[in-house]
Amino acid sequence: MTAGGSGYRRGEWDCEQRVEIEMTADAAAFHIRERLTALKAGAVVFDRERRDTVPRTIME
Repeated sequence: MTAGGSGYRRGEWDCEQRVEIEMTADAAAFHIRERLTALKAGAVVFDRERRDTVPRTIME
């Protein structure tokens, strides 16, 4: 898994975003999980996780 994030603060303005990406595979497909979280003043205002599967047939 790869994770990262960054934040911005200026005066009363305070925001942060975090991202996680994970890729696994089996004999049939690649499996991808992505998560994005946004925070304002330390409180979560957005959080979404997405999962995709990519068949290995594209590598033929």
